[in-house]
Amino acid sequence: MVEIKNINLRDKEEKSIIDKISKVAKELSFPDDRINFIGQMISLSKLLMMYDLNISTTFRNVDEKAQDPTYFVATYFDTKDIEQALWVYRMIRLLARYVLLYDKFFETKNNRYVSLAGKVRRSINNILANEIDRHHLKYSIDFSLKQFWPFWRFEQIVKSRILEGSTFSYNEIRNFSLCKSSDASTIYARVLDAKLPSFSENVSLVLHYNQALLDLIDEYHASIRNISIPRNLVFIKLVSDHHVETLRKAISP
Repeated sequence: MVEIKNINLRDKEEKSIIDKISKVAKELSFPDDRINFIGQMISLSKLLMMYDLNISTTFRNVDEKAQDPTYFVATYFDTKDIEQALWVYRMIRLLARYVLLYDKFFETKNNRYVSLAGKVRRSINNILANEIDRHHLKYSIDFSLKQFWPFWRFEQIVKSRILEGSTFSYNEIRNFSLCKSSDASTIYARVLDAKLPSFSENVSLVLHYNQALLDLIDEYHASIRNISIPRNLVFIKLVSDHHVETLRKAISP
């Protein structure tokens, strides 16, 4: 009896969150007012985070790098279907977890992340198995994830060369940066391809460059901001802040 009550309570909580998500989504409009639109996207992102009620602390920590409502909003704008948008959001959230967990594995060499990634992959497979209208996703997801493995190998080579004191040309750095952000176009865009009537490869390309820009901002926060320089030269970091804000404005909806 207690278990049934708990299930009913979870169902009510999930329905309440979905109702709130639906309300915010219906209030979204094309971004004539960018500031207002960004505020709506932030509110939606918080609600979508609540939608995954039963995730572990590990996944929650990983998900902090994947709080992007873009794919949900794209699906809702193109289909006007909340259930479809939530399905796309959950699928891409799982795919992002899978990629980020393998990122953590290659960063730490901790096999626990491989085990967690395996659990996420099984969840992805279960969702696809239960989806009637899955189109090419039944085989393209597997192919897309395999396509991403060469980047992880490439990243290990780059890190090894950095430790050896090697220098890199502009073209090498550019190629690495573009590959680093290719999960958007290689993996996540395949879900939109299967579900959005208006999808084109140009959508995939813009998502790819948006993620590349966001990765640059993440890199800035992770490195440049933490570098100490003499007080009389601190203006150089202010210039860096200016460049980051320019990037933010350029990629904001």
